[in-house]
Amino acid sequence: MSSSLYLSSYVLYRSALTAFLDTPESERSELSEQDVMRAYTQATAELTKRDENEFIEFAQRVLLLPRKARTAAAERAHHQWKLDRAIVTAGGRLVDNGTFIRDDEFLKRTGMSKAALVEKLASREIFEMPQEVHYLGGDSYIPAFFADHRFDTKALYAVSGSLGACNGVQKFRFFTTAAESLGNRTPLELIELHELEPLPSAVKTFRFSLRKR
Repeated sequence: MSSSLYLSSYVLYRSALTAFLDTPESERSELSEQDVMRAYTQATAELTKRDENEFIEFAQRVLLLPRKARTAAAERAHHQWKLDRAIVTAGGRLVDNGTFIRDDEFLKRTGMSKAALVEKLASREIFEMPQEVHYLGGDSYIPAFFADHRFDTKALYAVSGSLGACNGVQKFRFFTTAAESLGNRTPLELIELHELEPLPSAVKTFRFSLRKR
């Protein structure tokens, strides 16, 4: 079988089948099913029986992969949403146990000026928790690890900045969630251990996953 014939057959059939699959089940009709069968007949008209069988196997593999990928992406997005909601609803506990501290407490612990903090927030090198997080009551809260001497502040600033426009909940999740690619450790643990090499790739993967949501 020539590759051009093989691919043109696949493209013809794929177009009809994709249109059918994208139609809500409630709107599908016998006519739309007939369109798919007609496309299949046209696509395989010049193929031998052996080539037709190979075509069926090829079409099944290629057509199912995107659906599997979409399903996996949807599952990942739902998992990320649940993690974010857990952070949002745990706001009171995270304030009470010192995970989030008010901006005035942050300034006191670090000795940073208010103007410098405003600059760091604007450059995204430090982030504050959004008001959707429960219990903040309109005050500005910052993750306490930014004021923790165990962590290299330059590394924290670099990672936070590289996360770009991700919101505070997403950034906090990144810093505090273990990843298989990081040896089942969190970015914070790697920063504490001064093992920074894997972090740029982890940031890139994280941001890409958010764009796919």
